[in-house]
Amino acid sequence: MHHRATRSHARVSSTTQREPSIRADFALPASQLPTLLTRMQATPVQLARVVLGAHQAMLTHRLMTGRSVLDHVAHLTETEALWHVRLGDLVSGAAVLRASHQSCEPRVEPRTADPAEVRSMLHTFYQARTALAQRIAEAPAMVHAVAALHPPLGMPVTLAGQCQMVLDHDQRHLGTISRLLLRD
Repeated sequence: MHHRATRSHARVSSTTQREPSIRADFALPASQLPTLLTRMQATPVQLARVVLGAHQAMLTHRLMTGRSVLDHVAHLTETEALWHVRLGDLVSGAAVLRASHQSCEPRVEPRTADPAEVRSMLHTFYQARTALAQRIAEAPAMVHAVAALHPPLGMPVTLAGQCQMVLDHDQRHLGTISRLLLRD
């Protein structure tokens, strides 16, 4: 029987944290990894479905967050570097995961809605996520039980917990993208 930690909603001032209120199950059992990996691999497909069906002008229009749809796509791609670094931290047995500002600094730059660029951005994200999922799948079994401190949250995170964080991050951005595309 596996013990499942309760979900926590960590809220830390934006002045002390770069990652906004992350919700994660930090003590998910390793048996959840196949399900989490399947969900992680589905994100690029979900993203492509939403973005490729959108009107080109809506992809670069900035509304609610100051970011456009394509800025969010770029951010998801750039953040894959952080997930790779944190996986490396867990594999190496680090006591503390690197903070986001130590491992990747997303650069939100103006994007064009050129269909070829959009497809290229989506393909880059697909490749990065596929590589991450492959690394997680190939991680030694001993890594599944290892936990390291997540700096902004001050809580230990296992590999499965980190995967849940990735999924939560994906869903926040997919939700924002959907809301941006629903606006006129």
